[in-house]
Amino acid sequence: MLIERMAIRAQRMEPPRLVLSAAHCADVLRYISQTEPLEPRDWWEDPNDSPSHEVGFKLVLETLADSLGEVREKS
Repeated sequence: MLIERMAIRAQRMEPPRLVLSAAHCADVLRYISQTEPLEPRDWWEDPNDSPSHEVGFKLVLETLADSLGEVREKS
């Protein structure tokens, strides 16, 4: 999955150095739009034993924006 590839390539708080095609960006956005938290009452709380999901979400969005910018520049 593309999001897993992004997570593997991310370094700390920096977005991964990965350029996705416009079609891949669309796939990731479609997936994100269909997800729901398992426990909606406290989904925003950071887990004690893992990185913040909010940071991961922002890194995914930055990667998509950067990739779409690359696609636009090549057109």
